[in-house]
Amino acid sequence: MNCRFFDHNATTPLSGAAREAWLEAVEGAWLNPSSPNRAAAAVKVKVEAAREALAARFDVAAERVVFNSGATEGNNTVFAYWARVFPAEAKVAVSPTEHPSVIEAAKFHFDGRLIWLALDAVGAVDVAALDRLLESEQGIAAVSVMAANNETGILNDWQAIAACCRQRHLAYHCDASQWVGKLPLEGFAA
Repeated sequence: MNCRFFDHNATTPLSGAAREAWLEAVEGAWLNPSSPNRAAAAVKVKVEAAREALAARFDVAAERVVFNSGATEGNNTVFAYWARVFPAEAKVAVSPTEHPSVIEAAKFHFDGRLIWLALDAVGAVDVAALDRLLESEQGIAAVSVMAANNETGILNDWQAIAACCRQRHLAYHCDASQWVGKLPLEGFAA
């Protein structure tokens, strides 16, 4: 059956290359890479090679690449980590159009300390307003803005947002799960 979907962000058929890689992994690399045997060690080598390849693609250190089950788990992991390492009074600025996995994690870990970012006329995060906010608001420790909105298709200027955060030494979380594999990665550096 050949179905056509309007929204390929939530569920998308595997590409031929992805299907081939997946089949190879489930047939030949299914072992626990932490197990103390030769076959598992071969799987660990493959996992580490994948980590190195992703790190090189995103121009980050390999130890910064963490594998998980998907974007929801990844988003929750970031906010849980921030809740552990930031001061108790730290605030987090979040786009109001983030995926529910971001918004719910932000509310859970930073309830009462969330700042909702302003949007421009098309629904993207207003970078100029963000810049002014970061200049005037004390106590913001991090910003979370997705690269591409999974519902509206709006593209945020994540490079400019990252630069605003980098200039002020603030943590920046960018859920790019709707960007990667659909739009070019050039300039997508952490």
